[in-house]
Amino acid sequence: MNSGWFSRTGRWPGALASLAGGLVGGAAVVLLVRLVTPPVALAAVDLAAIVADQVKVLAEDTRTNPGDPAAEAGRFAERLAREARALSEDYGVIVLAAPAVVAGAPDLSPVLRRRLGLPAGAAPAGAGGVADGR
Repeated sequence: MNSGWFSRTGRWPGALASLAGGLVGGAAVVLLVRLVTPPVALAAVDLAAIVADQVKVLAEDTRTNPGDPAAEAGRFAERLAREARALSEDYGVIVLAAPAVVAGAPDLSPVLRRRLGLPAGAAPAGAGGVADGR
């Protein structure tokens, strides 16, 4: 004879039904989250190289066209931030600076360079390239 609380009260069926309901409900929540929330996609941009190239452009431009280099740098910083956000939205990715990226993330530096009107540069080591020019 079993002397446990569930045996004496006959509550095993109710307890099992509650456990099964909880498991089914939990599985439904996990499934819903996976269906509604898309997986996170990462991409890289080599911001250090892009900024270094812009510094060279500004230095050359200052020699031929004296102006306010600080204002030009500020305008470039705003444009860089705007284009990086647009790149993230256009490709549906979170854009990270190249050194922070996990190996295999696509490198969107060439696309960002084109959008900023900068010459093509070398891709960061270990980052995959992006073939299309969306």
